[in-house]
Amino acid sequence: SANPSVFGQSVSFTATVTPLSGSTAPTGTVQFVVDGSNFGAPVSLAACSPSPNACATSGSTSALTVIGSVHSVSANYTATGSFTASSGSLSGGQTVNKASTNSTVVSSLNPSSYGQSVTLTATVAAVSPGGGTPTGTVDFKDGAAVLASGVALSGGQATFSTSALNATTHSITAVYSGDGNFNTTGTGSSTATALSQVVNQANLTASIVGNPTKPYDGNANATLIPGNFSLTGLVGSDSFTINQTVGTYNSKD
Repeated sequence: SANPSVFGQSVSFTATVTPLSGSTAPTGTVQFVVDGSNFGAPVSLAACSPSPNACATSGSTSALTVIGSVHSVSANYTATGSFTASSGSLSGGQTVNKASTNSTVVSSLNPSSYGQSVTLTATVAAVSPGGGTPTGTVDFKDGAAVLASGVALSGGQATFSTSALNATTHSITAVYSGDGNFNTTGTGSSTATALSQVVNQANLTASIVGNPTKPYDGNANATLIPGNFSLTGLVGSDSFTINQTVGTYNSKD
């Protein structure tokens, strides 16, 4: 029904039995054979066009793999009444190509704030008419930069957590490595849909500590030391530098 097909695509086979003489359509059954093994039960013939042909169509399968392609397909007609047994095969066999995929990414928190942990979940799915569940790995990427490489798929999904995204909008994709039955991202019609992950700036809290005092000296200026400043909300190894240490009181008294 489709040749070539792609992995996971449902295919069936139709055999036509033609009498060598006369105008009566053959009756009886046909046994389909795929890769040397019987494929389903014998299928009864029914008259089909052009007369006096008779046809039988097998059941469908989506289990044919890329490995082992090209697959041999034949049909064996059992002698019935005045009709002798015969057999035939699918010319060139059944070719099964790799199916294409689309990978998508969802975020556990979007938008997030700088320093917050975000879990990214990639799903790799077959593109119709293909089917099945891809295996292998994905690379999580932020634009062209690789965030994590070789993350294994389980049930077609892979996860990665990070708190290292800076404050901006990120284009996150999951680039699929492919396997024996599915194309890699960018091959054929395999694609990766980008997630727009928004990371907002984090809030910091500044305060003066140590209860600094100013002696009476007849002016309104006061000098503070770095130890008099506190800044909370820093992320990881982030740090800060004090550039202004001179403050002004409301009154010189």
